[in-house]
This record gives sequence, C-alpha cells and structure tokens, in this order.
Amino acid sequence: MLHLTKEVNVDSVDYTLVVTTKVDLETSPITIYLNQLNNLQMGEYIYAISSYATQLNSIDNTNLTVTSLIQLLNKRFQKPIYLNVNGALRDTGVVELFREIVDLVGTKPTLKSS
Repeated sequence: MLHLTKEVNVDSVDYTLVVTTKVDLETSPITIYLNQLNNLQMGEYIYAISSYATQLNSIDNTNLTVTSLIQLLNKRFQKPIYLNVNGALRDTGVVELFREIVDLVGTKPTLKSS
C-alpha cells in the first residue's frame, strides 16, 4: 500500500492531502482525502468509476465542485477513485487542486496512467 501526504494551499485555504493506493494492481482504486485544517466534520465522500459517480456521504446534494473534481481525476488516472473532501472547496480551486493531486500521484512512476 502506497500512502502519500502533502500540505497544500488552495484558494488561500490550507489542506492536508492524502493519497492511498496499491501499486501492484493496475485497476486498484485510488483513495484521496482532502482535509481542511481545523475542520472536524466529514464532508463529501464520492466514489467514481468510468463515467459514473456515487455520493457515499453528502452534506448537500448539489456539490458540483467535488463531483467535477472526481470526474477529472477518474478520467486522468483511468482507475476507480474514492474522494473525501472535508471542509470548503470553491469552484475556483478545482483546477489547482487537480494539479496538486496529479503531481503528488505522479511522483511515483508505478502510478502513472497510460
């Protein structure tokens, strides 16, 4: 099991980014936790595979920001993705956060997608 952690600042908000996956399986899911510092509540938790996404936990049913982020990640990595976002995530931070996650996962050659 590969476990990567990084502190990131997106839209002037500090987060801890944690990515976990098994490196030995091409189809193993990637689990991503984005935790806003000092936030104690569990936020959105979404699973995506192919072009389908399902909310496993939701604080509101219309969070398109988190849904669009997981769809971008799923398309990029071509693997099932679990994404948990605890705290505020603004629309303007999606691209920056996407890049942070891709950079973190891309630090390990065994995780790069084709």
